[in-house]
Amino acid sequence: MNLNDKVVIVTGAGSGIGWGIAERFANEGARIVIAEIDRESGQRLETRLRESGHYALFVQTNVSREDDVRRVVGEAVRAFGRLDVMINNAGVNFVKPLLNTTLDDWDHVIGVDLRGTFLGCKYAIEQFLQQGDGGNIVNISSVHSLSTLPNAAPYAAAKGGVTQLTRSIAIEFGRQGIRVNAVCPGLTDTQIWQDLRASGPDADEVVNHWMSNIPLGRPASPREVANLVVWLCSDQASYVTGANLLVDGGMSAMLTSLEKGS
Repeated sequence: MNLNDKVVIVTGAGSGIGWGIAERFANEGARIVIAEIDRESGQRLETRLRESGHYALFVQTNVSREDDVRRVVGEAVRAFGRLDVMINNAGVNFVKPLLNTTLDDWDHVIGVDLRGTFLGCKYAIEQFLQQGDGGNIVNISSVHSLSTLPNAAPYAAAKGGVTQLTRSIAIEFGRQGIRVNAVCPGLTDTQIWQDLRASGPDADEVVNHWMSNIPLGRPASPREVANLVVWLCSDQASYVTGANLLVDGGMSAMLTSLEKGS
């Protein structure tokens, strides 16, 4: 993948997809900056990567705060001399009917998922332009940016925004050698999914419902999402920018066919 010694920031790297992305980049020889709000999980990943012989730095980061995002980019440059890749992965979600959704709920989801992605793009690109030799951004969107469900209005709105933000920035900075892409995971085998499966007798019905709407019949592993993310940041994807790539086992295709009544 030609990623040896590339400096990569991964937001929300303390668990789930972000953890998988950070490990996958590290295994390709990249230097990892773990931008994570939870100190314990961020330090745990930093220790794990360092004990495995990788370069890693944890910086506690709330991506919805501009000063935090500016600081993590600065820390990456101070520690490793430059920045090559920004992965805007940090996100939050909840399921709640629209009429029960408060303004605080809305602001929290939009603040992390959309504002945080905007800030990550902005300050990464500032650094890329100072360096003058391009860079890569991957924003983690969701199948909810294309096909969504009831009771997910803030999340669907935020992820739809991430997808369009990605396209606009890709157009604006393509001539400077900066590639910007979005990856849309579907159901992924993270701790949230494991907790649901173990949540009680009603869980089987929910699990079966989800499995019936995934043509491959299973959730993705975080590594399967990470494989696509790492490829997008490699020279093998040198002509890919402004893309919105699904890694959902066919879920969005299934939902589209159901919507059309086929």
